[in-house]
Amino acid sequence: MRVLWLCNIILPELATTFGLNKPNGGGWISRAWAEMQMEKGLELGLCVPIKNPKYLRDGIFNNYKYYSFLMISNESNTNINSQKTRFKEIVNDFNPDIIHIWGTENEHTFSMVDMCRENGLIERVVINIQGLAAYIGDIYTYGLNEETIAKEIGGKPSIYKEALEYKHKGAFELRSLEIAQNVIGRTEWDRACTGMINPKRNYYFCRPMLRKVFYESNKWNMANCNKYQIMISQAFYPIKGLHLIIPEIAKIKGLYSSVKVRICGADPTKASSSYGEVIKKELIKYGVYDIVEFIGRKNELEMVEEYLNANVFLSPSLIENESNSICEAMLLGVPVVSSYVGGVCSVVDHCIDGYLYPLNESYMMSYFIRKVFDDKDATNEISKKAIAKAEEFVDVEIAKRELLNTYEQINS
Repeated sequence: MRVLWLCNIILPELATTFGLNKPNGGGWISRAWAEMQMEKGLELGLCVPIKNPKYLRDGIFNNYKYYSFLMISNESNTNINSQKTRFKEIVNDFNPDIIHIWGTENEHTFSMVDMCRENGLIERVVINIQGLAAYIGDIYTYGLNEETIAKEIGGKPSIYKEALEYKHKGAFELRSLEIAQNVIGRTEWDRACTGMINPKRNYYFCRPMLRKVFYESNKWNMANCNKYQIMISQAFYPIKGLHLIIPEIAKIKGLYSSVKVRICGADPTKASSSYGEVIKKELIKYGVYDIVEFIGRKNELEMVEEYLNANVFLSPSLIENESNSICEAMLLGVPVVSSYVGGVCSVVDHCIDGYLYPLNESYMMSYFIRKVFDDKDATNEISKKAIAKAEEFVDVEIAKRELLNTYEQINS
């Protein structure tokens, strides 16, 4: 069976082929790619996005064929029609039985789906849901005032314009899902959302695969962690929800003077953006600027170290699907406190293998963090059950069988 993957990132192993640095993101795609390449009877091809035309190239790498296409951007000077022409060339050359599209967040998903519809290939297409841009656009500005939302700093678009961009992409996303016959998901949330958009679509459950290091690592141990250290995996833009929890972080500081918050990824306070300005002001206003540290982008080994050093992993997002960061934390046994949004409840069972709090009740977030800090027995029990849950939810062998079965059903 020939399967063409359309991705919205360049896989790390291919990055140097395009003269680019290896990305840290998209680990779930990289792991799935590595595993599926080893399956007998499966011939994979890879289609990846490029912003700059000078990097466009096709070729063969590690015995598989790869293609590149231009993303829609000012730099690339391309559009939906030119993408459709390019995708038709690629599909004609590779002649796939299945076209597996990873994610709906970019316009090229629609370009591929619509090209396949026009050429009688739509039954071969399956869209793998990651996030959903249309729903992100609707909640992007939650918890921010109108002045902040409208403000532009340093030539960067305002938060309002960023939300509009998600809604713009969401319009293409909705059209893609209305056309598509087959969808891969992993939570009740993405099942519900795709079903409301297209009640006739076929829904296939396929659990995610995490990067290998998270399966092989030592597990979290309360005795070895940094007491009162809170880890957040990213907070660069509004949907990660940092602006909602700063007042509660201040209250936690009042109870635990040695508390620290370590946030992976880029530092919004140094980004010359309206959101970065809000975060900086709030950190200063509530007296927690000294305990919140933005530690930059981390590779997978560094991320494991951060998880294991943390006393608790916190996800205060406005919206998530299942959140790979939560899955990583749970697989390592790190106690999780998360906002009850999107598909998180398909992974975390409240008060059993983690804690969930309503998005508009951040005081419950601080309550559960204090519970992790203070109730050693309950925390150790949560940790053990989180490991067991995650080992089942991100089981690689089961995930491979589910994906293969999906391909076989679509191709039958």
